[in-house]
Amino acid sequence: MKKKRLLFLLSRFLDGGIDTALVEYLNNIDYSRYEVTLGIGVSMGDREVFLSRISPEVKVVHIIGERFLVRSRQRKLSRKLPLYEKIFDETVVNLIRRRLLGRRLDRLVSSHDAIVDFDSTFYSLIRDHGKPVVGFYHFSIAENLRRSERHCRRQMDGMSRYSRIVVVSDTMLEEGRRLFPSLQEKFVRIYNGYDFEDIERRGNMPPGMKLPSRYFISVARLEESQKDNETLIKAYAEFRKHTECSSVPSLVLVGKGRDKEMLSGLVEELGLQDSVILTGFIENPYPLIRQSIALVLSSKYEGFGLVLVEGMGLGVPVVASDCPSGPAEILENGKSGLLFPTGDIQALAYNLEKLATDGETCRRMSAVSLERSKAFSIQRSVNELMEVLS
Repeated sequence: MKKKRLLFLLSRFLDGGIDTALVEYLNNIDYSRYEVTLGIGVSMGDREVFLSRISPEVKVVHIIGERFLVRSRQRKLSRKLPLYEKIFDETVVNLIRRRLLGRRLDRLVSSHDAIVDFDSTFYSLIRDHGKPVVGFYHFSIAENLRRSERHCRRQMDGMSRYSRIVVVSDTMLEEGRRLFPSLQEKFVRIYNGYDFEDIERRGNMPPGMKLPSRYFISVARLEESQKDNETLIKAYAEFRKHTECSSVPSLVLVGKGRDKEMLSGLVEELGLQDSVILTGFIENPYPLIRQSIALVLSSKYEGFGLVLVEGMGLGVPVVASDCPSGPAEILENGKSGLLFPTGDIQALAYNLEKLATDGETCRRMSAVSLERSKAFSIQRSVNELMEVLS
């Protein structure tokens, strides 16, 4: 039987939640039935830290890789570009980049049987080849409309060309159908999936660094446009002020991002240099998560909240912002983990106190977390995606 040729597209391949979810899909496809290509819009060079984790069965293609076309995009990840460089990249260079991207993408699409635009960024470039094209949307639609209505509406208008629009939570499914009634029939929900055997295996590896005896952990980008590490650090400071815990846990923040300096300054301002550890990016954070008291996700908005299920799969209690959308759905409105109002420093501090001092609550939450994680099997997600593509 001839294999079906699948093309997955991603605008750039970094170290975030979307990239992690994509790796899980790519590594769990039945390669006896499918031939798979990953097309990466713009090469990010050595920042593509998850490339080594992708199955060798996957052919990886960088659509735009020329140095002069990607240099500013790569530099932009770690620093603010000078104004002249930013203007030149967004006008002259971007014009060349898009024209090349369109032509090369057209050739890629024409040689495959079905296309998955995994971050829904290619809608304006994919021509109609009479093939199923599925777009993934990973963030709260209502929140994105509130923050940038023009961009969100333009994106949804473009995604009307897709055969289906996959969202990653029931909340997003309801948002999409309500806010874009003309696209109602195109929306379908597929949860992000996980290979828990692999997470367990990697969680048993050495952590690669000296850890405090007790600590809370957060694994998130240090970028405050979406994440809310500032609330977490301030809540941790409140917790330390008032805790009666005999052994006060530290706070470990795993991640990198453009707001690292601001957050480091906040840590110093609050006098927490000896108890808050910013590790930077760690390719395998699972050993650190496994040994923590609890995993904390503090965000302004999400689509799903991948790291929550990773922590739950390791049997770790989890605490999350009740933000749009994802965490409340994953945690069954507080049944499978603790929720706090988004941005509420005192409520989060209370939850940290509870987990640091109440061993029985931690043990119960650990068992419930592990059981709930089983609902997010990667094989179920892959099967559902293949049904959509067919």
